[in-house]
Amino acid sequence: MSSQQGPVHRPSPILDTPTCRCKASAHPGNVDQVKKDWDKDGYIFLKAFLSRDETEDISANIQRYISEVVPDLPDTASMYLDKDRPETIFRLQSTENHDEYFKSLYNDRRFVNLANTLLDDDVVTISMQWFNKPAREGKETPPHQDSFYWQL
Repeated sequence: MSSQQGPVHRPSPILDTPTCRCKASAHPGNVDQVKKDWDKDGYIFLKAFLSRDETEDISANIQRYISEVVPDLPDTASMYLDKDRPETIFRLQSTENHDEYFKSLYNDRRFVNLANTLLDDDVVTISMQWFNKPAREGKETPPHQDSFYWQL
């Protein structure tokens, strides 16, 4: 985010996962502290970025998308470790192009504003993808696969 712009304003909902062992970063409304945590640690866990209702809604819509939308899409729109085993689905591509719910989520400024803040730049969105490699399936992947595969 350029120093000419004011602070990023985001509502204060939550991702409340009792099993998460991550240290919670600053509240998302405290943009300066969030950025400091990112710069220091290389990651952030924003315990108040999305509400429980929002996360449950996203999860339900992913399941709806997989069961209702994916069957009518070309094979390139989803990836499986084993196409004969639907539970091994691990990637959905360009969901915003195939579904109004995901188009709305894709255009939600909270995500872009957060990326702008963390990367100190104006982010341009290209595509919305979902990754969910099933545990103990397929090959082991490095902790941040984009860094590894795209040499970031």
